[in-house]
Amino acid sequence: MTMDKRCRDTLQTVDKRCRDTIQTVDKRCRDTLQTVDKRCRETLQTMDKRCRDILQTVDKRCRETLQTMDKRCRDTLQTVDKRCRETLQTMDKRCRDILQTVDKRCRETLQTMDKRCRDTLQTVDKRCRDTLQSVDNEDTSIDLFVNVQKPERTFCLSFHFIIEHFFVFFGLLTCLITLNFT
Repeated sequence: MTMDKRCRDTLQTVDKRCRDTIQTVDKRCRDTLQTVDKRCRETLQTMDKRCRDILQTVDKRCRETLQTMDKRCRDTLQTVDKRCRETLQTMDKRCRDILQTVDKRCRETLQTMDKRCRDTLQTVDKRCRDTLQSVDNEDTSIDLFVNVQKPERTFCLSFHFIIEHFFVFFGLLTCLITLNFT
């Protein structure tokens, strides 16, 4: 009986100590876990704040860079547009000047050709008339029964017709060639 009591007392003591140790360990574990949890939350909050600050800074810099790039692009486009307009105006002025010069030259060429044609026709006409008068004066005998034209008169009239049409055609051809090459 004494041994049994001692065993039970020992077991109770051991059991009590074990329970006390377990409670102490459990309390310590809970305290440690709470501390760790608190520290983790604080670290996470700090990291979250830092991340937000970094993101705000990056976002601000990105926006500033984009605004600068947008302004540069707009300035460049305005410059290019201005230069294009100036170039087009210059080209338009040059084209108009060239066309005016070509038009003036064509008109001058046509006037010169017209004057030459008229002078040539007048000369040919005068020569033909002189030749016809000369032929008429030399040959006054006319055959009343046979109506025969004088060869000199026929030649002169034909020559006058050919020369007149040649110079008209030549003047138009020269004008067309001048227009095509300019």
